[in-house]
Amino acid sequence: MKSTRWLNLLVLLCMSAGALSVPGILKAQKTYDDCRRVIYYDDIFGQDELYTEVIPTTRFAVRVTPDAGTQIDTIVIGFAIVKTPATRFTPDTVLVEFLEDVDPLLDNVIEERLFRLSPVQGGFPLGFYNLELNTQGKEPPKVDFPPREFWVAWRFKGPKVDSARIQLRKPSKGELRHIVLDKNSNRKTISNHVYWRTQDSVDLKFEARLCYAGIPVEFHQIRVNYVGGLARLEWRTENEENNFGFYIERLVPGSDHISLWERIGFVPASGEESSAPYSFEDPAPAVALQDDGTVRYRLKQVDYDGQQRVSPVQILRLPTETASFSLGQSYPNPGRGDASIAIPFSLKQPEAIRLTITDPLGREIMTLFDGELNAGSHALKIPAGRLQSGMYLYRLESGDQVVSRLLSIVD
Repeated sequence: MKSTRWLNLLVLLCMSAGALSVPGILKAQKTYDDCRRVIYYDDIFGQDELYTEVIPTTRFAVRVTPDAGTQIDTIVIGFAIVKTPATRFTPDTVLVEFLEDVDPLLDNVIEERLFRLSPVQGGFPLGFYNLELNTQGKEPPKVDFPPREFWVAWRFKGPKVDSARIQLRKPSKGELRHIVLDKNSNRKTISNHVYWRTQDSVDLKFEARLCYAGIPVEFHQIRVNYVGGLARLEWRTENEENNFGFYIERLVPGSDHISLWERIGFVPASGEESSAPYSFEDPAPAVALQDDGTVRYRLKQVDYDGQQRVSPVQILRLPTETASFSLGQSYPNPGRGDASIAIPFSLKQPEAIRLTITDPLGREIMTLFDGELNAGSHALKIPAGRLQSGMYLYRLESGDQVVSRLLSIVD
C-alpha cells in the first residue's frame, strides 16, 4: 500500500467543455502567501512542439526542485487525447505518481492517483486537458532546507487505438530533468526519445507554483525601500530576551530556474530587552533581480541557544526608470576568483551599452556585454574562475557616456 503522507489535494481537470473536481493527495502544514510561477523549460525563446504517442504510453517524468524555504503549492501538466469514433465514449486514464528523489527506475513511489478523462468533457476527436494539482486548505507540504527534490511522473492508458499528445518546448534548458521510462523500463531523456521527430533537444512543458513563507514571529514594522540605488531594510522587535541577532538573507536566482537564499549580512541584537529598531542596507539589490523585476529579502533571527525564527518575505520592486546612467559597486567586494561576481548598473533610457573588464592600465581583458538593454536596473556576472587575484577596472560605456569603478580580487 502506498504512503499517504501527501493528502488533501484538489485536482482540477480543465477541459474544452467543462471541469471536474477529484479528491487528491498533498498534505497541509503552514500558510504560504508569497507565491510565484516556476517553469522548467524556456518560456521566452523556446518553441512549442507536440509529440504524439499511442496509448498505453511511456512514462514521462520531471524532477521538481523547490527553492530553499519554499513549498510546492501547484503543479500543472498539459496534454491532449486523440480518440476515434469507435472509442468516443470509452474513457482514457492518466496515472500520476510522486516519487522520492532517487532513480525513478527504482519505483520509490510516495503516492499515486489514477484520473479518469471523460471523453464527453474532453471533446472529440481531440480533447485538451490541463491537469492542475493544488493544495486544498491553508498549508502545502513541508519541505526542509536544503530543497527536497522529487519526481512527478505520468502515463496514459486506455483503448489502444487512442493516442496522447504531449506538450514539449524546444530547445531544452535542462535535459536531465525531463525523462521517459519506456515500455521496457529503459530510462532516457525526453530529447533522446523524440529526437527523430523534433531534430532538437526538448523539455516537457511542466509548471509548478512555489510559495515562500517564514515561521510566524513578532517582527514589527518590517519594510524594505529602494533609496539611492540601495535596498534599505528596517524593522522593530519586542521582547529581546536571549536574542543573538539577525541574519539578512536575499533570494538569488540560479541556473535552471532554481533560486537559493544567501546570507548577505548580520545585525547583532541591541542588548535591550524591550522594543528596539534595526536597519540594514544592501548596496547591490540588482544582483538578485528576479524575472518579475523584484528582489526578495527575509530576516532570520537567532537566539543564543540556537533557536531560529524567520520573518515573512519582503518584496522590493526595483524602479524601471532611473534618474541617471550609473555603475554600482561590484558584489561581493572584494571578490574571490573562485566565485562569480555581480556588477550592478542602471540605465535612464533604452540604449546600447558595453561593459568590459580591464587591467589597471586600461587594457581590455574581457567583454561582459555588448548590446542593447531597456531602461532600469540591471546586473551582469563575471563567471567564477575568470579572474586571478589582483586589481581591475570594470567600465560601462554608452555613446559618449563612460563610467569606471575599481574591482579587487583576492584568493
